[in-house]
Amino acid sequence: MEHMKLQFGCLIILLYVAFVYFREVKRYHYKTNQSFFDELLIIGITSIVFDGMTAYTVNHIDMVPSVLNRLLHTLFLISIDSVIFFLCLYMLYITGSYPKKKSGRIILFTPFVINILVVILNIDSLEYYRGKCYQLFQGYFCIHLFYHGHHLYDSIHNYRNKTLELYRNT
Repeated sequence: MEHMKLQFGCLIILLYVAFVYFREVKRYHYKTNQSFFDELLIIGITSIVFDGMTAYTVNHIDMVPSVLNRLLHTLFLISIDSVIFFLCLYMLYITGSYPKKKSGRIILFTPFVINILVVILNIDSLEYYRGKCYQLFQGYFCIHLFYHGHHLYDSIHNYRNKTLELYRNT
């Protein structure tokens, strides 16, 4: 438990947010199909659970089988990528920039699929350091930059198009 205090605290907060959200959805009888926010919430909870499990396994490396450790780390890294990806999808959806064409969605999903393949194929190169921390390097900054850069580009492009349209109409 000593190595999972942060994850446990984050999990409590996220479970409280989920409880309040789903209670309000039920109270006001919202007719929702599973939305991006629902998926983001569930993936976030899953990611925190895997983060806690990997924090435990890496600090008890002598007691945990190597295969289990690699599997949990693979699932944890994929869950981090999924949180970033679904956060981007959620922002695109609420700003009205989510691609309506299938080709636009394929372009949007391609880096995510590539990143998952990179995680799976390179999990054996992951290095663990015994103690309070462990090193893992993946392209999280790059994938984060791509998705949020894509969102920023779409937002600026849509704003410019709407401004030009308003200018033309006056």
